[in-house]
Amino acid sequence: MTEKMTLAVIYGSARQGRFCDTVANWLIREISDSNVFNLTVIDPARLRASRGVGATVNPGEWLERKVAEADAFLVVTPEYNHGYPAALKELIDSVYEPWHAKPVAFVSYGGASGGIRAVEQLRQVFAELHAVTLRDGVQFAKAWSKFDAAGNLYKPEELRAPLFLMMDRLIWWARTLKQARKATPYNEVAACILGRCRWPRPSSPPIGKGRALPCDVFQSSCTCRIASPAIIAADMATLSDRCPSAIGMRMRPSARSCTWSGTPALSRPNSRISSGLNSKRV
Repeated sequence: MTEKMTLAVIYGSARQGRFCDTVANWLIREISDSNVFNLTVIDPARLRASRGVGATVNPGEWLERKVAEADAFLVVTPEYNHGYPAALKELIDSVYEPWHAKPVAFVSYGGASGGIRAVEQLRQVFAELHAVTLRDGVQFAKAWSKFDAAGNLYKPEELRAPLFLMMDRLIWWARTLKQARKATPYNEVAACILGRCRWPRPSSPPIGKGRALPCDVFQSSCTCRIASPAIIAADMATLSDRCPSAIGMRMRPSARSCTWSGTPALSRPNSRISSGLNSKRV
């Protein structure tokens, strides 16, 4: 029997009297019988409550552990003033690497738009976190008119078709990306543009421990951690002045060493380029 994956349902609101509970409870009832996922809940309201005096749980550590354990995410978000709530942004930004290479689907609610403007903004946020967002989702336009006082949909059959389609594709992405993460950890495949750094030979210790490596471009050393998001990229304008032929050379990790690949990508020696690896994170 295939081992179940973990699906985290993320509440997007922390307001008192929030409608998010109604939508999320409906969602959890619909998918709780899944033979593919074990469900867990990540609620920003709980994070706020755990910050009080005498709290026994570190909210940051708890959140990072919950995100790391999940194989996929379902975000239930309202739309506030054409955007998503601040509590959701704070939750997302509190974690970095555990989001990487995992799928994210959305169930949104709001007025006439059904929350789709909040979702479109969230797609940009999750792209920066190297997560994969699904095209298919569920939207509740004028959500307050869709549920009765007990939290049941008046017309559940209308929402089940898009829900099941979204879940089928979320399962596909979750399985595919989990297998890929097992085959090759995501943070080990990032390319590093550092010019002509002389990487250790295969017999050397693994790259990624943040040690200084000799560099015959700057006649000193480059601090590069391939297996970490905190990659400090060289200033490519300075590099091009010292060694124009090195511009555009991408070095990729291959087992325990790096190999040269490609040809100079830029024709102008003084052009600035970015490593695209979120260097100098703060």
